[in-house]
Amino acid sequence: MKTFRNIFAILLMTMVVAVLASCGKDPQIYGKWELVNFTITNGEQSESFPIGEGLTMEFKKDGKVVLAMGGEEAVKEYTLQGNNLVLKDWYSEHIIEPGVDVENTYDVLGTINILTKTDLSIELYFSEETLEAMEEEDLASLHAILDFERL
Repeated sequence: MKTFRNIFAILLMTMVVAVLASCGKDPQIYGKWELVNFTITNGEQSESFPIGEGLTMEFKKDGKVVLAMGGEEAVKEYTLQGNNLVLKDWYSEHIIEPGVDVENTYDVLGTINILTKTDLSIELYFSEETLEAMEEEDLASLHAILDFERL
């Protein structure tokens, strides 16, 4: 009987360790991603644009994201709760131009639709508050889907 309990305890501990070891193995957004395609939709109109090499986003664990394109970089902040992503002070006319003092910047909201070890797809849109602040009614139905591959 003691032997059976010992074997059962060892098996139970092995299962617990295996379950705990598998935690955290889910794909993470952290790391560098290259944009390969984006789709813009405004109302019923939609258009996709395949992208060549050039635009990358690197999500860091400290809440910073580095956007790089054409040799220029911009460092922004993001928050992530589950699949909900907020890119802080992201939208402006001069998102990546260094040395440009931008008066009005706006948060962009996103939903992570796909996240695997190699692929990331984010749907971006503007919040109602942002649209009101921007006084841009025609952007109300605008959203974009960005498809990335991990570098």
